[in-house]
Amino acid sequence: MATESEVGELLQQRGWRTAFAVADRVNAWAALVGVIERGYGDDINEYTNDLHCRNWLHEVWLLLDEHVVP
Repeated sequence: MATESEVGELLQQRGWRTAFAVADRVNAWAALVGVIERGYGDDINEYTNDLHCRNWLHEVWLLLDEHVVP
């Protein structure tokens, strides 16, 4: 298991464009959910791109220490 900053750096080394923080990606996911609930207006390509915050969270989930993941 690793710390939040270590995991962010590891995923950046694996190809993510930056060493994201968990809070940033959770906030991005929450914002996307809000947009979808109001009615998503972009095309499928934008939707796929917008899902990257969720995909990052999925990858980071098993790498984080238990105290970071509720």
